[in-house]
Amino acid sequence: MKTQSNFFKKIKERLSKCKRAIIVVSPFLVIALYFSCVYKTPLYIIQPKLNGTVLSFPIFSYTDSIHGGKSTISVIKDTPHELAYRYTLKEGYKYKFAYVSYLMPDSAYLDLSAYNEIKVNIKAKYGSRIQLVLNAYLDDYTKPDQSMTYSLSQYILNVTGKSKDIVVPYTELYTPDWWFTENNTTEKEFKAPDFSKVTQLSFSNCINLNNGIEDTVEVDELSFHVNLFSFYLYSSIFLMLYFLIVAFFLFRKKIEYVPIVNFKEEKIETTNYFNEEERVLFDYLTTHYYQQELTIIDVQEATGVAERKISAMIKEKTNLNFKQFLNKLRTVEAKRLLAQTDLQVSEVAFKVGYSNVSHFNRVFKTFENCSPNDYRKEHPIQR
Repeated sequence: MKTQSNFFKKIKERLSKCKRAIIVVSPFLVIALYFSCVYKTPLYIIQPKLNGTVLSFPIFSYTDSIHGGKSTISVIKDTPHELAYRYTLKEGYKYKFAYVSYLMPDSAYLDLSAYNEIKVNIKAKYGSRIQLVLNAYLDDYTKPDQSMTYSLSQYILNVTGKSKDIVVPYTELYTPDWWFTENNTTEKEFKAPDFSKVTQLSFSNCINLNNGIEDTVEVDELSFHVNLFSFYLYSSIFLMLYFLIVAFFLFRKKIEYVPIVNFKEEKIETTNYFNEEERVLFDYLTTHYYQQELTIIDVQEATGVAERKISAMIKEKTNLNFKQFLNKLRTVEAKRLLAQTDLQVSEVAFKVGYSNVSHFNRVFKTFENCSPNDYRKEHPIQR
């Protein structure tokens, strides 16, 4: 009987050890499983000396010469850089441009939907604001023989004469106003880009460079990644809560009463930098919304507030993105001008920051559910 009792005792001890091991190991297994679901090997279109999946696509270049312009561009072949191109903007077409692009083969798409950020290593000799553009096929909308019906998502890269890494979250990509105008649609009606069907990746000229200046752009990396910040954050929180709960149930003890000690708290003056940045940001936006080409980079340069923080502050305070908030400010001022002045609708549009009246009408209707003319009829000027 004694031998049998010792046997069961050993079994119980081993089960107890196994139970503890399972308690310790289980959360890490859950995290490992979660990691396998969210992680994806980086995809390199332009490859630095790093590990990852590398794809090769044909490069082609084009300029405003297709519309009768005189701008030029050429891809530099004899260079240590992964991609280098030289361009010069010239008079000849009202919208001067020069692009170098990676084009997917006919009827083929590049699936980038599993990623959430882009990494670029780039420098330019003179240019400071180079556009990165993604074009994608839109189901039930894109017409293959009409290039303007492909979705266009872009980001303005703030570059210098020295190579630097720039990380672009997908959430910072945006579609320019002229695209909606060309396609006779609005942001509200527009279906979100499907990055599972990307057809073209492009770098452009500097949007600020004057005519006649030959600029050289050198790119050493264009890659797509999954940002794992949220994974690490949530995993850390999960582990902390898990072991706190385990500790509570395994090692809980009777909580002793601790008397409250009254004391006089000394006032310490501090500066709330986040609130100060908010004040600077919103003061700037509410006084410069009328600038027609106002971008988030312009706001960053004027206020000193980082791009990501600008988006976060606006989202937190208004639940709108940068572009939506800018349009909202312009609409509010447009309503005042329509109700209190004799200005024509086209003049109102120009005063609040729109160069295209049709686009102004669509934006106004998005927020007010009526046209500017109808709004003025409902709010006649008080004499």
